[in-house]
Amino acid sequence: MCTGNLGFIGHHLCRELCARGHYVVGVDNLSTGDEKYKPITQMFLQKNVGDLTEEDMRGVDIVFHTAALPRVPYSISHPRETHQANVNESLHLYLTSLDCGVKKLVYSSSSSVYGDQSIYPTHEGVPTAPLSPYAVQKLAAEHYAEVFRRCYGLKTASLRYFNVYGEEQRADNPYTGVITRFLQLKKEGKPLTIYGSGEQKRDFTYVGDVVEANILVAQKGEGVYNVGTGKNHSILDLAKTIGGDISFGPPREGDPLLSQANNSRLRALGWDARTALLPWLKRNS
Repeated sequence: MCTGNLGFIGHHLCRELCARGHYVVGVDNLSTGDEKYKPITQMFLQKNVGDLTEEDMRGVDIVFHTAALPRVPYSISHPRETHQANVNESLHLYLTSLDCGVKKLVYSSSSSVYGDQSIYPTHEGVPTAPLSPYAVQKLAAEHYAEVFRRCYGLKTASLRYFNVYGEEQRADNPYTGVITRFLQLKKEGKPLTIYGSGEQKRDFTYVGDVVEANILVAQKGEGVYNVGTGKNHSILDLAKTIGGDISFGPPREGDPLLSQANNSRLRALGWDARTALLPWLKRNS
């Protein structure tokens, strides 16, 4: 089962799972997902994660929980709504998974749980310092996953994604990533808008590598893993590589200055980031 299967990461993950011969049940409420990806999975349930029943989940071996109300700015203006979706509904999913005998649950978390750090590359053991409701919610759902692993025996893993990009990310979604937004602005002949100085650096991770991390951890990982390349690039360098005019807006609340993953724990399982950012940008700009 994959929750949020019509979203950016979810539909890429489902496509790969089906290509490998797995039977996949997709779950999405269509709040941000794209209906055109419905045919990817063998079964589709249009409902909130919090409404899943034991009947819905009977016979499910692995759950990939990618569903969320995403992005920092939205969580700042809608903390109650995002908490309901990102924490309460995740707890419901864990409980139902436990009751139905699910063998493993892989949770899609976020590097935003780290906040501003003094340790770079950042490893999973550093103290977390979330700067937004979204980051708090991701961390809370992580903690619940770990508690269910330790207290109830449900095998869980949480993947802290670092700025995922790639093909088929919707440009019309207000919560889309900066790379897709920049590429769309260039296509429309508009300036690339940078919020803040542009000196903030991010560890950009290709969606195909994120998919591989999910599948690998489902097979043989438990606990928390960073999913990032271990390298970072400034937003300003990103804009210059894509090309075109650049404009600047005010900095956004809740965004850390730097992010860079220490991915040694995931690499120990056999994972590697195979797609480099700048060559991909040059091919797709």
